Amino acid sequence: MTLFAAFLILLLAVLAVLFLRVNRNKNSSISALKNILSSIDTMIYVTDPSTGRILFINNLMKQHYGIEGNCIGKLCYKILQKDMDEKCEFCPCFQLDKDPSKVIVWEEHSPLTHRIYRNADRYIHWPDGKTVHIQHSTDMTELIHAKELAEQNSKAKSAFLARMSHEIRTPMNAIIGMSELALRKSTAKEVRNELLTIKRSGENLLAIINDILDLSKIESGKLEIMPREYCFSSLINDVTSIIKAKLINYDVDFDISIDNKIPNGLFGDETRVRQVLLNVLDNAVKYTKKGFISFSVDGDMNDGDMLNLTVAITDTGIGIKHEDKTKVFENFGRVDPAATQNIEGTGLGLAITKTLVDAMGGVIDVKSEYGKGTTFTITLPQKIHSHEPVAMGAIRSSGEFTIFSAKFNAPDARILVVDDIKTNLSVAEGLLLPYKTHVDLALSGEDAIEAVKKNHYDLLFMDHMMPGMNGVEATKLIRESAKDLPIIALTANAVSGVKEMFFENGFNDFLSKPIDIIKLDTILEKWIPKEKQVPVAGTNHDMDVSENHLRTLAVFYKDGLDRIEKIKKCLENEDYHLYTVHIHALKSASANVGENNISLAAKALETASHHGNLEYVKLHTPRFLANLQQVLSNINTRLGERGEKKPVNMETLVKLKKALETLDPESIDVINNSANELHGFAQAEDILQHVLGGNYDEALAMIDKLIKEAS
Repeated sequence: MTLFAAFLILLLAVLAVLFLRVNRNKNSSISALKNILSSIDTMIYVTDPSTGRILFINNLMKQHYGIEGNCIGKLCYKILQKDMDEKCEFCPCFQLDKDPSKVIVWEEHSPLTHRIYRNADRYIHWPDGKTVHIQHSTDMTELIHAKELAEQNSKAKSAFLARMSHEIRTPMNAIIGMSELALRKSTAKEVRNELLTIKRSGENLLAIINDILDLSKIESGKLEIMPREYCFSSLINDVTSIIKAKLINYDVDFDISIDNKIPNGLFGDETRVRQVLLNVLDNAVKYTKKGFISFSVDGDMNDGDMLNLTVAITDTGIGIKHEDKTKVFENFGRVDPAATQNIEGTGLGLAITKTLVDAMGGVIDVKSEYGKGTTFTITLPQKIHSHEPVAMGAIRSSGEFTIFSAKFNAPDARILVVDDIKTNLSVAEGLLLPYKTHVDLALSGEDAIEAVKKNHYDLLFMDHMMPGMNGVEATKLIRESAKDLPIIALTANAVSGVKEMFFENGFNDFLSKPIDIIKLDTILEKWIPKEKQVPVAGTNHDMDVSENHLRTLAVFYKDGLDRIEKIKKCLENEDYHLYTVHIHALKSASANVGENNISLAAKALETASHHGNLEYVKLHTPRFLANLQQVLSNINTRLGERGEKKPVNMETLVKLKKALETLDPESIDVINNSANELHGFAQAEDILQHVLGGNYDEALAMIDKLIKEAS
């Protein structure tokens, strides 16, 4: 029952009570009752249900229908209807005769007035004791027309967004995809820099498109939160890898501190959590030109299977003025326009972030000091799927080698990709190369149907909008003979509701264009049969635990030495904000390598600094740094012993050199395997950092120098 219908029923009930009171008072007259009905600001008339003759009609109804003179005693269908000679077929009295206690609420489109009414009808007792029919009527014409117009505008807006999404995403898929493939092949520094510019510009434009689409979903109330099981360490690695790539050419340190007690198996909307983290980190990157960005995640275990993730993102950027803080989470809000006029963005990112955090039951807060920096704190509740904590070294640290590589190969798997644009097929084929799977291509839905009839496929990527037979139509026909074949929709249409449409039409999953290599990796791992997935040697999946721990120690050693000097400088400059950031990072990092005493001491110093207890900080920091230095010396000794047992292998350097010179799909495996062998050796660390940054010319020059010195 609608709110309006409930109101009508309540009004009629009140009128019924009034009629009873009038009926019980012998001195009251029908004229008194008519005065009551006339005073109500809505259209009302009363009839004898047996004859249909009007007993009362108020002035408001007479004016609305253009009735002049006295109409009491006349037939209602002659006065209130057009060209009627007998009682209307839709007369409510027919229903009320069967159930006199019923209240009927209905909508009437009057041919007499050409208006739309919402009516409520029932039987009541008239003062003379007779049962009469009363109708209360409200003109809804303008309201209904306004609603229809709003719905038409909404449909037009959705159609425009869908078309815009498709028209822009399709060429963006080619721009970003082809630049990604070219980056994998090109070794010339100048060419790589130009390709990186093309790719990042494309990604910036794509981010703007996504912001507009997200805003549309929020405004229409169709924002979706879809929780599922996910791997926490994988999420953090994805986020940090993306941000590190953006900071390659920046004079900005990226400090990462992850609580190793956080369970690795969580249940929540991984996509939205990733979006929140990237939005805030992207914001820090845009507004920080020097100094550091700190990214820390702590876990607060609640009773049962719930966890509060507390994320703190601190930067030394331009900061926010006090009077501008209220604008941070507003749509299209840009604070300090004079200082930010050359910074890219729509001003939607943080507004969308707050909506997403709220939708997930979390909280986001901001603290800032203009000219010094900003800290965003995000708390997100997540369910725990597996209590096994994040593995030692599973989270890549800020200095560790990373390059995209497939988690597995699938040489026995066969994939069909369907798209009417040849460039898109080339992009998809190139992105699938690292998996060493067999890939077939089709330019139409008809070609796809024939290919499925002739071959067995483990996975099919189907474009949505194609001329002739579209992807949905092709999928329905394919399903007649291949009911169990996983079919993934490839779509440039990312508007709300499209996912449900794909699932309803036989698709198993979907992947938006431009194709994101991380999402592609997840799709392939999920749908290619497990028995056909061959883990790539040298990845974290099969890394020896002791070797992994030594790598973590090597990173901690290098980071610890760097932070000792930075902490000393903070004390000299009395920069206790930055001091707290470095101490916090050491608290988590030392716990990760098992140095609990250092971690506890760092926690005490962090708490003291946070509460302004500077005497404690000045008194205890020197001793803390001395103890940390001793721990680092012990680690260095252990790493040195490892290095003596296993010197740098020149053969590995030669393999790495050849792989960097060719950079074909097979080279990716060689680069990763060589990097894992060389990681932790002082002679090779700078080489790996150049490879990470895409500075292949410098890496090759250093390899040549090492090989020459060894010969």
